[in-house]
Amino acid sequence: MASPNDCLRIIEEAAGGRLSDDELEDLLTELQRIRKARISAGQLHDLEQAMFDAAEQIAGDVALAAQIEKRNRLINAVKQADLMALAKRADGAMDDPSMGLEAAMVGVNSPFAEGRASVDALTNGMLREYMGGLIADLRAGKLLSLFNSGQLSREIARELWDLSLPEPKGNATNSKTAKAIASAIHKYRRAAVQRENRAGAYIRFRSGYVTRQSHDMARMRRAGKEAWAREVAPKLDWETMGIEPDARAAFLNSAYEVLTTSVRKGQGPENDLMFAFKGPGNLAKKESASRVLLFKDADAWFDYNETFGRKSLNEALMDDFRRSAQATAIMSRFGTNPGAMFDKIRTELKEAYRSNPQKVDRLNRMTLDWQWAEVDGSVNIAGNHTLASIGRTTRAIQSMAKLGGAFLSSISDIANVAGERRYQGRSIVDSWGDALRAPFDGLAAGEDKKRLGELIGVGIDGALGDFVSRFAAQDDAPGKVSKLMALFFKLNLLGPWTDAVKRGTGLMMSRDLGMEAGKAWADLPDRMRRSLAQYGMDARKWEVARLAAKDHDGKVYMLPGEVDTARGAPFTGLDDRQQQALRDEVKDALFAYINDRADFASPTPGARERALLRYGMPPGTPQGEAVRFLMQFKSFPVTVYSKVFGRDLYGHGAKNLRGALLRGEGDLQGLAAFIAGSSMLGYFAMQSKEIAKGREPRTGDPVDLVTASFLQGGGLGILGDFLLGETSRFGDSPIEVLAGPGVGAVSDALEVFQRFRAESFRGEPPDVGAALMRLAQSNLPFANLFYTQAAMNYLVFYHMQEAVNPGYLRRHERRIKRENNQRYFLPPSSVAGR
Repeated sequence: MASPNDCLRIIEEAAGGRLSDDELEDLLTELQRIRKARISAGQLHDLEQAMFDAAEQIAGDVALAAQIEKRNRLINAVKQADLMALAKRADGAMDDPSMGLEAAMVGVNSPFAEGRASVDALTNGMLREYMGGLIADLRAGKLLSLFNSGQLSREIARELWDLSLPEPKGNATNSKTAKAIASAIHKYRRAAVQRENRAGAYIRFRSGYVTRQSHDMARMRRAGKEAWAREVAPKLDWETMGIEPDARAAFLNSAYEVLTTSVRKGQGPENDLMFAFKGPGNLAKKESASRVLLFKDADAWFDYNETFGRKSLNEALMDDFRRSAQATAIMSRFGTNPGAMFDKIRTELKEAYRSNPQKVDRLNRMTLDWQWAEVDGSVNIAGNHTLASIGRTTRAIQSMAKLGGAFLSSISDIANVAGERRYQGRSIVDSWGDALRAPFDGLAAGEDKKRLGELIGVGIDGALGDFVSRFAAQDDAPGKVSKLMALFFKLNLLGPWTDAVKRGTGLMMSRDLGMEAGKAWADLPDRMRRSLAQYGMDARKWEVARLAAKDHDGKVYMLPGEVDTARGAPFTGLDDRQQQALRDEVKDALFAYINDRADFASPTPGARERALLRYGMPPGTPQGEAVRFLMQFKSFPVTVYSKVFGRDLYGHGAKNLRGALLRGEGDLQGLAAFIAGSSMLGYFAMQSKEIAKGREPRTGDPVDLVTASFLQGGGLGILGDFLLGETSRFGDSPIEVLAGPGVGAVSDALEVFQRFRAESFRGEPPDVGAALMRLAQSNLPFANLFYTQAAMNYLVFYHMQEAVNPGYLRRHERRIKRENNQRYFLPPSSVAGR
């Protein structure tokens, strides 16, 4: 009979001496476990063959691990050379090699080659490729609304489970609709995994899988360890997990502790709950893998997720795509061990520039660490999940209570679109024509145009829930809070507006590329060629991209997804692997270009801006939560300065601010046009908000009006119009603008409490009703939607204010007249006054 030692010899021969003593010992333990389990189960008739089969499988994995290791070394050598070359280009363009690292992580505005081919832009492009394609397919099959409703979640889970089997049965449910939705999801998930593998991963689909499992710590803690264990134990596939009956209690105890504290050993790719990976780092190490919960069927997974999961099926699926896109993008720029590569390149650059202290100081700056925390995701790992959850929910409430007029403020996007179109090569007149047309084209887009937009990844922010990041880029709020926020930003019109602006602008860019597809790289307009080069496009890649131009209703659009079908002369002399690599690079560049530039047109914070807002501090820590509260609602002005001002100042080759402003190296004409245009639109937004409040338009000193319009248009961001009036552009007081609305709410509550205590101490009846009512009104979600605010005030709040504080409304009217020279169309005191 074969012994574990006999089998171990087979593995040692395959390993060729590459395994350490510890790894060999772990393998021996694993073989003994297999032998013991089969003996305990009475499976003795084929024990010898089973042992040899297990040994041969592990031996095959050892050989495969060696091939993966060799491939990874080659990939990393190429990436290292690419990153050093990028730093050299950055040094030539900006006298700052650190900008090469910044370009690879989050992108820069300087127009050198690959300056915006960042991890962030690639992640965004890939996510929109997968999700846009999925949304387009579901829409074409009239399945999108049903998928979004969540009504068929259990049936979809069963179908996804079946599709993951080596031989799908095809009869998991009787629902043709669920099967069609699951097939579409499976199509793009498989494409995402294949793309990740080509970037350097080695992922094998696990048989019997729905999607990445999330765990709600609060639910688990409320249930307690014993109740959780009783619930989950019968749902697990213990045999596949390789855990014997006498070890299961200890496993569940350990798993509960891990899942309710997030403290585990050996975190890394091998712990990914979605896939089984066999590689040199985890070939024989079962400790981390043993904490993966494998369910025995789709219903077991779904029931557990309903009881203890943190995300709905739809949210979990999107999270899978997001994680896959991020992993692919970071490996595409930094190789298969990204963190080590980042440190290595930084060290080598400091050594290379050690004779220049200023450049070494730039390489040591903390901003680079903050940016790395954004692109590798570590900034999102909560220190304390309870504290993080409280903070997220509080900020979400503040967003829903304060951003009812965000759509009116966002009208200045028209100026941003004009500036972006001018940067892409349009004249001032044509760029403003495009800008005025873009949102209306996006809003009026029929099914065909919506599908085109989805295929290039634009106009889907509402589906991704990303529109909220324009004003609150610090949080990811899953579950019920996420659904409430999605509803709020749909009702306040910011979601539809953002989708329309990006859809209209993205389709224009796709059309521009399609119109130029007949030209060689050297014949492209200078500004188009410059912009494309920032995302990694060159002459050879352009020849491939030209093949993605497709006719649609008599117009030619360049659709990045069509690159997958490209064949012909540009691939001459390349083997299959090289051809696919070239297609991947071209497709990634096109998706990144269109979507990143759309984020300039409708200013949306990326990783660069989030790094400036979060300082690399994770949620659920005192400093991380403080930063998130302090920076709430600051993302829009930060993004305007980083992207819009940065593009016009540095996007034409200026090395520094002096050169941009004094030597004419910046586009000062474009910047002036943006300031003038955004100020005009700011005037319109300011007066629209006054009318929405039931007031006459503001009048008075022209200088004050011009300045206020400039502020409303986004020109000075967080200073807001409270410098000239009563509130900021979002309706907040100065303390809320500078310290964040959460801090402002706490300050207001403390003021009420102190007043109550002081009056009680003096023996006077506490008179805090009016202050309490104002506090409640200013923090009530959905109460300040710009088109219902006046009605709510006249029907409800003015009456309540006058009831608790007689004479308040007349005093308020006098103050508005004195400070802003305004009157109400219908004075509140005439409706609710005494």
